[in-house]
Amino acid sequence: MSSSSSSPPSSPRRRPVTAALWPDMVYGVLSDSKRVVAAHSRHFLALTVLFILPLSLLLLILFTPSLLPPSRSLLRSSSQFHLLSSILYPLAAVLLLLAATSSISASTHHGFFGRPVHLLPTLTSIPSPILRLILTLLFPSLLLFILLSLLSLSPSPLFHSLIYALALLLLIQSSFTWSLVPAIAVLECTWGFHPFRRSFHLLTGMRCAALILNLSFSLILGLILWGFNSGVGLNSGICSQAVRDIARTVLGSGVTTLLLLYWIVTSTVLYMYCKALYGELEAEILREFAWDYVFLPFDDQKVPRVVSVVTQL
Repeated sequence: MSSSSSSPPSSPRRRPVTAALWPDMVYGVLSDSKRVVAAHSRHFLALTVLFILPLSLLLLILFTPSLLPPSRSLLRSSSQFHLLSSILYPLAAVLLLLAATSSISASTHHGFFGRPVHLLPTLTSIPSPILRLILTLLFPSLLLFILLSLLSLSPSPLFHSLIYALALLLLIQSSFTWSLVPAIAVLECTWGFHPFRRSFHLLTGMRCAALILNLSFSLILGLILWGFNSGVGLNSGICSQAVRDIARTVLGSGVTTLLLLYWIVTSTVLYMYCKALYGELEAEILREFAWDYVFLPFDDQKVPRVVSVVTQL
């Protein structure tokens, strides 16, 4: 291996961000997300059935308690059952979300470069990213728990409104500052506070695009959960209650599953776009396609010439 005569730059130069860049970036992220999912539709369908569909059903159960049958048995009416369900349902939802984020982010990363994706290696690689996500999101979860615990300190409506406003501000802040944290923790094998600093750095100048994407998905998802919770459009007297519940479950889980899938995919593609703006994607492309290039040893000022033999995928 020959040494380079000139030292590499200390940090990649960032491309200038203009005011008209973020709409193009939003369109490009959505277009590439659709392209990646369409190119590996069966793979993402399998991951969706394994993780996102059960997660969607759990979300419908958590946010629409009317989908549960009425309390008839002693077990269902007991406080132990309610305590157990209030712990198990959110815990299962969190684990499914972490597994979906880990597997779909890694698959999107491979699909973004046109690499083949395989289900079994994706599933076997899930535990390590899940552990990194847990260690990374531990501090924000603790902060959220403290905010919720403060609600029990005072019955004042003003105090409750203040806590809710603070939680909303933190949520909005995280949507355009730390939205790349899951993708960074999964793809860069980091955990702790580093993914937060890295996300803040990559989203500099592109927070408007991240805010629009995340708020759009969260707003649509919230409206869907609210609509199925209130039974909007399904309270007609033509159908029985059982038919309405089945329709709400099928429609709600289907739409929620699709939204969650594309939310995770677009977050990963947005991460790739931000890396491209910082000039970090070129080196990764060279690593990805290292076996598809031939380096001929031309001695022309010590600069190797690259002959592309990339096969059409």
